Amino acid sequence: LATVNESKADLAKLAKNDGAYADVKLAGANITVSDAVSKTDADTIDAYHGGSGTLTIGEVTANAADLKLLHEDTTISIAGATINLSGAITDKATIETVLGYTTGTVKIATITEDKADLASIALASGTFAKASLATANITVSDSVNKTEAVAIDAYGSGSVTLTTASGSAADLKDLHDDATISIAASLLTLSGTVDQSAVATVNTYSTKTVTVSAISDNIANVKKIYDVKPTGGAGSNGVDMGAANITLSDSVTDIATLDNTLTYTTGTVT
Repeated sequence: LATVNESKADLAKLAKNDGAYADVKLAGANITVSDAVSKTDADTIDAYHGGSGTLTIGEVTANAADLKLLHEDTTISIAGATINLSGAITDKATIETVLGYTTGTVKIATITEDKADLASIALASGTFAKASLATANITVSDSVNKTEAVAIDAYGSGSVTLTTASGSAADLKDLHDDATISIAASLLTLSGTVDQSAVATVNTYSTKTVTVSAISDNIANVKKIYDVKPTGGAGSNGVDMGAANITLSDSVTDIATLDNTLTYTTGTVT
């Protein structure tokens, strides 16, 4: 055969040279594989033509390293392929490189990037015109608020994992309740003035530190907040009120209690 366009399964049958295909030879053939292949599949099929033909791939699933090898192989073409980029992508430069291998779409499976670079990729124009986050599982590497998180979540149908999030108690609840957004291991910054009840609720949303900037509550409840301070090192589970401004809602009847409260923060106690 001079030219053949078939699925990888049917190409394997032809390459066996037995049974109904005993007289079929793929040596020297220009082969197009009609379904999705992996790097291993591509190497197997490429061997069918014996080095004197070519292999054209329409769709391939592989990590960046394997795609580079396919791109550099002189008898294999992925120049028009749809690429399903597997593996964990941690910078947009990798995507730019892979986009240079094909005029087809590059579909990203998993990516960790900051919100600015994610926005650039999601724009689907210019450099990233053929990049797709439509089914990607995304981890945002820098801090986002609720509005930014919701915008990133709209990039596709995959999950969004936040490493750091800030917002009011209501906004953090919305993020916690969103089925496609995870703050379960996020550093959380709770904005606004909050009481012990709000802090305790937000503290259940994540296994990491919740940082509080302003508290208004009675002395006993302020102590409850302090008593759940992180003890496992930076970022560990608990509430950090070490720089919070505190407004005490009840009367201070002895200076010792006030002195104790003052040790909870470097902020003001009113």
